[in-house]
Amino acid sequence: MLTGSGSILSKLNIKFPDIEFHLRVGAMGFRDIDDGSEQFVERISNEGGHFVDNDAFSIGFVDSILQKPSGGGDIAEDLLGAIDRSARWSGPDDWTSMIKFMLLLTDAPAHGCCANVPNVDNYSVRHPCGLTPESVADSLIKNDIDLFICSYNPAATSHTEKELAMKYLSHKDNPELREITAIPMVPGTHSQSTEALGGHGQHIIFVLDQSGSMQHSWPGVVAAYNGYI
Repeated sequence: MLTGSGSILSKLNIKFPDIEFHLRVGAMGFRDIDDGSEQFVERISNEGGHFVDNDAFSIGFVDSILQKPSGGGDIAEDLLGAIDRSARWSGPDDWTSMIKFMLLLTDAPAHGCCANVPNVDNYSVRHPCGLTPESVADSLIKNDIDLFICSYNPAATSHTEKELAMKYLSHKDNPELREITAIPMVPGTHSQSTEALGGHGQHIIFVLDQSGSMQHSWPGVVAAYNGYI
C-alpha cells in the first residue's frame, strides 16, 4: 500500500501525471472497550502530530502492533471508539491536507450493531462513552474525512457498514452526498455472520477414540476433523 508499483502514490501518479502528490500517514491499533490502557496504540512524531511522510516509520509501527495481538473478549469491537478517536486527532499538522481519508481494517462488527445476537456484544445497548453511528459520522463529516471500511469478514461487518453509511450520507453537513465505501478484503463465502460467530451459546465438543484399534483409521479421523474445522 505504501511502497512499490502497487502503492497508493504510484497509482495516483499514473492516473494524474500532472499533479504532484505527497502522502502523509497516521496509524493506530485498537482493541476493545474493556482492554483499558491498552485499548488504543498510537505513535506520535517528534513534531507532536500523528501523521508522517516517512513510510519506514509507518510500516515499522504497524509491524510492531502486529507482533502481539491480544485483547477483545466478545466478538464485537470498539470500531466506533477507534474511528472517533482518530478523527479527533488535533496535533500539529493532523488532518490538514486537502484530501483526507481513513482506512478502517477490521473483521468484527461495532458494538451496538450486532442485531442482538447472543455472545457477540457486551455493549449492545449503549457505548460507555455514548458513541453512536450518528455521532461518529458527525466527527468524520466535521473534519471532512472520507471513510473506507476494509473488512476481513464482510458477513459480520455488513450491518455496521450500513449503519455508518446511512448516518454519513444523510448528515446535514454532507450536501455533496459523499458516501462511506465498504471494501471486502475476502470473498463473502469466506466470512461468517455474527449469528454464526455467536453460536447461540452452543459448544461443539470432539470426542475422539485414540485407542490402539484406531491406529489404521487415525489419519482418516484427523482428516475428518480438519475438514470440519
